Amino acid sequence: MFGASQSGWIGGSLFAFGENASPWLLAFFLFQLVFCGTATTIISGAVAERMRFKTYVLLSLLVAGVIYPVFGHWAWGGAAGVGGQGWLAAEGFIDFAGSAVVHSVGGFVALEQPGSQKNATGASSTMSWKASSAVPPTASS
Repeated sequence: MFGASQSGWIGGSLFAFGENASPWLLAFFLFQLVFCGTATTIISGAVAERMRFKTYVLLSLLVAGVIYPVFGHWAWGGAAGVGGQGWLAAEGFIDFAGSAVVHSVGGFVALEQPGSQKNATGASSTMSWKASSAVPPTASS
């Protein structure tokens, strides 16, 4: 996620800290580890009892190993003080306290899951729009 930027898309170094890792870098890694875990728990809340546990574990590995590090690099690539910025940061994107990266990764992945489109009884829900009225959309099963 951090390190020398490869055209602003992904970090290309700092995969293993080595013996020269500073206490600040290790603390920063722990901070990011907790953020990554938070993104995966957002997904678990959205798909609770709608996805098999094994599938959730595999999805969490995908999010923690690929999706979160790539998106995190886009927003925070230069935050560790090594390498260049990610492309979002270079465009002026500022993520205060990490909320945009954490919640958008968790929310977008949860929204994309087919299991999250079922209600608690297992039936698929559909959205119905009332085009000619001011009534907001309602979910019906």
